[in-house]
Amino acid sequence: MDTTQSSTAETNQAVSIPTIKAIVSNITHSDQCLQADIKIEEYISYIPSIQFSSQEEKNNYASDLYTIQEEVRTKFNVLKHEELRIENEKYKELISSWGLPDATKPHQFQIQSRRKKSTPVKNTINKKQKIAEAPETECANKFNNLIIEEPPEQIEIDENEDVTPAPVKKPYAPPITIDNVKNSAELLKKLQQMTGIKLTAKLIGTSIRIYPQTPAAYHIIRRHATSENLQHFTFQLPEKKKIRVVIRGMPTDMPPEDIMQELEDLSFTPESCHVMTHKKNVAAHASLFSYPAKIRHQQGYI
Repeated sequence: MDTTQSSTAETNQAVSIPTIKAIVSNITHSDQCLQADIKIEEYISYIPSIQFSSQEEKNNYASDLYTIQEEVRTKFNVLKHEELRIENEKYKELISSWGLPDATKPHQFQIQSRRKKSTPVKNTINKKQKIAEAPETECANKFNNLIIEEPPEQIEIDENEDVTPAPVKKPYAPPITIDNVKNSAELLKKLQQMTGIKLTAKLIGTSIRIYPQTPAAYHIIRRHATSENLQHFTFQLPEKKKIRVVIRGMPTDMPPEDIMQELEDLSFTPESCHVMTHKKNVAAHASLFSYPAKIRHQQGYI
């Protein structure tokens, strides 16, 4: 019991005002202001239980605590406002780096009605009445019709006219898709340095689809992808595609070598020939021939 009374007496003692002012002057964060405000409020609640030498001393002590509390709350307002401003700037920078819209400025959508505006019905009754009431006037021309004889037009042809030919069609290069690309920007930059032209690319998940503008760039990119063991796929160039011809009605037991020999006698030189089969691995009465693409530009081939 005596221990409890002595503890209470030690707790309810006047604190040093200069010490509290020194602590408040070193506050740099709003959370510290909140803790100081709670502590000062606790000191104020102890005033009635503290023994002062005079009433004037008690009043001065209470006045100093209230003044310090007001200073702490004012400092909290300033620090918290600055902290929120800095936090808001960091938030905006982060949202901008992510490419997200500002949440405080939502997109405004305009709702358009599908119903067409009805046009007012014009009142044409009065106009019709005025036209009907107007007197009829007969007009006549006392002169005969004038006939003008025009000479036939002469078309002049300028033989020295410069006729520009049609623009040459650019060669087509199919796109190349490279899968499992870790750094697409670095790969595209390297390919542009190798080809010497500006390439267009499109990201599709972890793949990148490159659109070479020329066949030369197409071959450079394919060679690089093959040498680096990059998983890729593309289409053949038009001039590299082989021509395939099917001849129907051929005997199934005729050797392909004999067919190719007969075609060579007729000035046709196919690269390969084999007998076509059905889905059930049954020989069909047809043979498939493959020709190189350069045959398109030779005479004698259709």
